[in-house]
Amino acid sequence: MHPTNIGKYRIVGTLGEGGMGTVYEAVQDQPHRRVALKVIREDFLSPQLVRRFARESEVLGRLQHQGIAQIYEAGTDEGPYGSQSYFAMELVRGEPLTTYAERNGLTLAQRLEVFARICDAVHYAHQQGVVHRDLKPANILVDAAGQPKILDFGVARLTDADMQATRATTVGEVVGTLQYMSPEQVNADPTDIDGRSDVYSLGVILYELVSGRLPYDLSRKMIIEAVRVILVDEPAPLSSIDRRLSGDVEVIVAKALDKEKARRYDSADQLAGDVRRFLRDEPIVARRASAVYQMRKFARRNRALVAGIGAAGVVLVAGTIVSTYQAIRARAAERTAEVRRAEAVAASTLAERRRAVADSALRVADSARAEATREQAAAVASAERATGEAAKAQAINTFLQRMLASSDPANARGKEMSVRELLDRAAADTSTTALAGQPEVRAAVASTIGRTYFSLGLYDQARPQLDSAYTIRRRVLGATDPSVAESADELGKLAQATGDYPLAERRLNEALSRMRGTMRPDDDRITSSLQALGDARYMQGDFPGAEKRYREALQLTRRRHGGTGLEVAQRLKALGTFFSYTARSPEALPLLEESLAIVRRVYGTNHPTVVEGMISLADAYLYKPDNANAEKTVREALPIARTLYGAEHPQIANIQGRLGTALVAQRKLEEAEEPIRASLDMREKLLGGDHPDVQLSRTELARLFQAQGRFDEADTLFQKALASRRSVLGNSSPAVAATLMDLGILASRREDWPAAEVRLREAMPLWKAAGIQDQALYAQAELGWALQKQGKYDEAETMLNEALAGRRAAFGPEHWSVGDTYEKQAAIAVARGRPARAESLSVLGLDIRRKVYGPRSAQAGIQLANLAAAIEATGDTTRAIPQLEEAMSILSNRPPTDAIIIGVRRAMAIDLCATGAVQRGNAMIRESLPYLPRDSTQALPLRVRGVLGFCLTRAGQYGEAEPILLSTESGLRTLGAPAAPAWKINAVWLANLYERWGKPEQAGVWRARAAQGR
Repeated sequence: MHPTNIGKYRIVGTLGEGGMGTVYEAVQDQPHRRVALKVIREDFLSPQLVRRFARESEVLGRLQHQGIAQIYEAGTDEGPYGSQSYFAMELVRGEPLTTYAERNGLTLAQRLEVFARICDAVHYAHQQGVVHRDLKPANILVDAAGQPKILDFGVARLTDADMQATRATTVGEVVGTLQYMSPEQVNADPTDIDGRSDVYSLGVILYELVSGRLPYDLSRKMIIEAVRVILVDEPAPLSSIDRRLSGDVEVIVAKALDKEKARRYDSADQLAGDVRRFLRDEPIVARRASAVYQMRKFARRNRALVAGIGAAGVVLVAGTIVSTYQAIRARAAERTAEVRRAEAVAASTLAERRRAVADSALRVADSARAEATREQAAAVASAERATGEAAKAQAINTFLQRMLASSDPANARGKEMSVRELLDRAAADTSTTALAGQPEVRAAVASTIGRTYFSLGLYDQARPQLDSAYTIRRRVLGATDPSVAESADELGKLAQATGDYPLAERRLNEALSRMRGTMRPDDDRITSSLQALGDARYMQGDFPGAEKRYREALQLTRRRHGGTGLEVAQRLKALGTFFSYTARSPEALPLLEESLAIVRRVYGTNHPTVVEGMISLADAYLYKPDNANAEKTVREALPIARTLYGAEHPQIANIQGRLGTALVAQRKLEEAEEPIRASLDMREKLLGGDHPDVQLSRTELARLFQAQGRFDEADTLFQKALASRRSVLGNSSPAVAATLMDLGILASRREDWPAAEVRLREAMPLWKAAGIQDQALYAQAELGWALQKQGKYDEAETMLNEALAGRRAAFGPEHWSVGDTYEKQAAIAVARGRPARAESLSVLGLDIRRKVYGPRSAQAGIQLANLAAAIEATGDTTRAIPQLEEAMSILSNRPPTDAIIIGVRRAMAIDLCATGAVQRGNAMIRESLPYLPRDSTQALPLRVRGVLGFCLTRAGQYGEAEPILLSTESGLRTLGAPAAPAWKINAVWLANLYERWGKPEQAGVWRARAAQGR
C-alpha cells in the first residue's frame, strides 16, 4: 500500500520500483500538474543513502534538455517511518523506445533519426559531468509527439572521482543492467567509467533498435559466464541478421560496441554525427573514405544529376555502336584464325600445367592436414585458456565478495569500514590461505590492492603487494607474459612516486621491452610507460632524454587516436608540463591549451580532467612568468572544482595552494595567506599530518612567511615538513633534499651563513644520489654563495666554477641558472678586489635575465642593483646611481615592506650621501624606517638605521649620528657571526664619524676594530 501524501504531493498511483526508490504518480496543486515522484524506500533509509539520493536530485536538477525528463523539486518529508527524501520530476507519458518503434512500424531512417536525438540528450548530460551508466530502451520513453525522453538517472555517476558512493544490496553488485553494460562496467572499476561507457550502451540500443535482437543472449547464463561474453565474445554482425544492415550502419554499430574503450566514438555527439551523415548519404568518419565509397555516396545524394549524365551517355554509346559495327565484322574472321592457332599451342601447354597442378595438389593436401592439426591444438589451448580465465574470474569474484562482506553491518558490528581498513583486511587475506593454490588469482588481487594503496599515497603498503604480483607472475607465467610487463610498469611508477628514479627507469624500461614484444607499438599501455619514463628522465636532470620519450609517446598516440582523443590530451599535457618546468613556456602554452580544448570538447566544462588541465596551464603561466594569467586561470578553476568535489577535497586544497603561489609571485603577500592556510588546514584534515601533500602546503606557507620576513614561523613549518618527510620517505629522499634546501635558503635570508652552509651541504649529495642534476647544481651554487659570504673565497670559487660548467652543459648558455651563477661569481670578484671582472660578470647576468624574464621584469630590476654594487667597487659611485634608479623604477610596484625594495633604497641612499646628495639620501632612508620588520633577530633593520647614521655624519650632524651608529653596532654584535660583514661596515662609519668630528683617538679605536673584525 502506497502513502497518500508526501510533502505537497498527493499520491494517485504507483509507476514502479526504481532501485533504491519507489516511483509514484502524484498531483501537485501549486502549480497544478501531474508529476512522477521518486521516494527512497523505507527499508533503505540510512545517512549514506540519503546523501546519495540528494546527489541524484542535484544531478538531475542540472540537466535542462528536451530529451531528458525534467526535475522540478527535491525535498524531505516526515512520514510514519520517519524522514523520507523525494524528488518530483516530469511525468512522461510514452512507450519504451523499442516498443514505440515496433508498434508504429518505423522505417530504418526513422529509427536512426530518433536514436540520433537520444544521443544528443546523452551528450548534453556528459557535458554537465554526468554519466548515466544504465541506458536501455526501458529507460527511454517516446511520447506521442515522437520525442524521446531519457529517464532514471538513479545510477548515474558524477564523473569526478569522489562521487562513487555505493550501497550494500548484494555484495559485489554491479550498478546497471548487464545486457547493456560496457566491458569496463562489468569489470566494476568505477575509475575506468566515463562517457564512452554510455556510448557502448547506446551501441547496444542501436543494435537492438535496427535488428530486433540484442548483440548477446545472456538470458540463461550465470553472471560469471555473462561477464566473460561481454569481455571476450564479439557480437554477430548486423548483416548476418539482415543483409540490408550491411555497410555503414554495421560499421557505426561496430565502432560504438568496440570492447577497447579508446577505439569507440569519443562522445555520443560523434556517434550521432555519423548516424546523421549516413541519413544524408555522406561518408561516415568510422569508415575509411575510399574513392569508390565517396563516388557511391555522391551518386546517392545526387540521383537526378547522375541519371541525366547516364541518359546522355546512352545516346553517345548507341551512335558509336552503329558506326563501328561493320569494322568489327571485318576483323572478326581474321581473329578467328588467330584464335585457332593459339588454341593448338595452349592445348599442349595445358597438359603440362595439369601435371604440375596434380603434384601441387598433393603438397597442398599434406599442408592442409598439418594446418588442421595445428588449428586443433590451438583450439584446445584456447579452450583451456578460456576455462582458466573463467575459473580465475570466479575465484577473484569469490575473494572480493568475502572482502566486501566485511563491511556488512553483521560483520562490521556497527562500525563503518574505511577503504584503508578494507584494503588491510584484503592484504592480510592474500598472504594467508585464502587464495592458496591459485597463484594467478593471488597475483591479480595483489596487483589491484597495491594500485589502490598507491592511489591513496600509502606507498609502503603498496610496495609488498606489487612486488608479490610481479614475483608470482614471473614465476608462474614466464617472463614474456603481458601481465609481467604490467607489474613492472606498476613497480616503476611506484618507485618514481617515492623518488627512486634510477629504479623507476629500470622497471619502466623492463615493462616497455616486454610490452613491445607482445603489443602493437602504439598501444596505450606502451605510450603510458613511455610518458612515465620521460618523467623519470626529467627528474634525473636528463632533459633531452625526457623530451625524446615525451615526444615519442605523443607521436604514437596521435598515430593511433588522431588529433582529438583523450589519450592525446594526456600526452600533450605531459610534454607541455615538461616544457613549463624547463623554462620553455612559449612551447608549453600551445600544447597545454590544445590538451585543455580536447578535454573540454569531450567532457564540457564540469569535469575533473578539465580542472587538471587548467591547473597545468596555470603552472605554465607561473613559469613564464605571467603571474596575472596564472591567478586568473586558477580562479576560474576553483568554482568548477567546488561544483565537482564540494567544499572540502584534496583537489580544492591543491587549487587553493596554487592560488596562493600565484599571489605570492605578484607580491600580494597578505592576500596570499588565506588560500595557503586553507589549503594546509584542508589537507591536514583530509589526509593526515604525514601525507606528502600536507608537506607541500607547509612548504608553501613557510615560503610565504619567509617572503614576509616572518623567519621563525617559516623555520617551524620547514622543520615539520622535514621531520615528516624523513619519517615517511627516509633520509635519502629527494623530498628531504628539497626541504633541506628550503632551510638553507631561509638561513641565507637571515644572513646566518654557517647554518646555510650546513643545510646546503646536506642537500647536495642527496640530489646527486637521486640523479637530479638541476637541483644538485642549484644546491652547489647556493653553497658557493654561502661560502663567499663567510670569506671562504677559494672553495666558493671552485663550487661556482663547477656549477657554471654544469649548468651551461645541461641547459645552454642563456638559461636563467647560468645568469644566476655569473651574478654569484661577480660578488666573489668584488670581495677579491677585481671590480672590472665583477662588472663584466654582472652585465652577463643582467643580459640573461632580460632575455629570459623581460627587460622590465622584477628579476632584471634586482640584477640592476647587483650591477650597481659591482660598479661601486670600481670607485665610480656616480655611475652606479642610474642603475639603482632604474632598478627602483622597475620594482616600484612592490610593497614598501618588501625586503628587496628596502635593500635597493638603502644602497641608493648610501650612494647619494657619499656623492654629496645628502638631503635626498637622508629623506630616502627615513622613508623606509616605518616599514622595517620588528623581528629583533634580523640584521636588516639595523643595517638600515646604520645608513641613517652614515647620512647624518655626511650632513655634519655628528651628535645625532653617534647614538644611532653606536646602537646599531651593539645590535649587530649581539646577532654574532651572521651580522659580521654589516658590523664591519658600521665600525668603519663610526671611525669616519669621529674623524670628521675631530675625535681622532676614538676614530683610531674603531678603525682598529674594523680592521680586526671584532
